[in-house]
Amino acid sequence: MTFAPDPRWQMNTPVPQRVTTRLPSGLELVTTQNRTAILEDRYDALSARELRVETAVAGDPPWVTTYTRNTRTLRDISPEGRETVRTLDSRGRLIKVERSGLEPMAWTYDEHGRVATVAVGTGAQTRTMVLGYRPSDGYLGSVSGPLPDEQVALTERHRLDTLQLIRIALAPSVATFAVP
Repeated sequence: MTFAPDPRWQMNTPVPQRVTTRLPSGLELVTTQNRTAILEDRYDALSARELRVETAVAGDPPWVTTYTRNTRTLRDISPEGRETVRTLDSRGRLIKVERSGLEPMAWTYDEHGRVATVAVGTGAQTRTMVLGYRPSDGYLGSVSGPLPDEQVALTERHRLDTLQLIRIALAPSVATFAVP
């Protein structure tokens, strides 16, 4: 493993630049990573306008991730050229995901920072799921949508994490509604 300086913090936080994994059989996997940062003030590591990470495995084209501060977006481009753009709100929470060739997804949050709605699609074709929380303990209590008249009341036995509960509640419509 070889390390390189982080573009903002230099060798105070070294990052792996080249990682070689060798199996007992002799096979080898080499991963390389290149990081860059565009700073508004070169002496202020927190003034990054854009951060970019390129990761390549075994000489294949790189996976590129770019964070742009002004738009609060993370843009991924896979080695195959597929693009995903994730937008964050002012608190760093995911509010929108757009993937090439797929319907966009959007999230809203309640005053306690919990996911309130998840919407897939745009315009009249939008499918929205509404999450309700129990006032007694704050756990997820109900999930409504995205199909008409589809509502599930969750009981005490569903003390799983929120995403697992959503998958349980929407089991009949998993093919039409994906939850990451």
